[in-house]
Amino acid sequence: MYSVKIDKVQKEIKKIKGVKKCVSNRLSIKDFRKCLLKKQLYYDSMYVLRSKVHQIYTQHISKLTLSYLDDKRFIRVNDIDTYAWGHYRIKNTPSSTSSAPSSTSSNKNILY
Repeated sequence: MYSVKIDKVQKEIKKIKGVKKCVSNRLSIKDFRKCLLKKQLYYDSMYVLRSKVHQIYTQHISKLTLSYLDDKRFIRVNDIDTYAWGHYRIKNTPSSTSSAPSSTSSNKNILY
């Protein structure tokens, strides 16, 4: 998920994986910032077309659209910058907001 604002064209580019365009169009760059800096989760609902045994139907689902939690990256102390898991600087970087992935071994030098 990311959001980019282009000043010259007055355009916002918003990408949220697994969420319909109608939902991402309702969100602004302020919502992305609020999610990241104030640590808020955003849920939204949408209608999707599904098919089961060649029968097409609509389904109303509620999804987590914006989340400050990122379990695929090591979040640094400033809550914005990240490292990939296994990066050489992780052992020397204290972080209170990161959580370890479930497949890692317990290393006392890494602060999770």
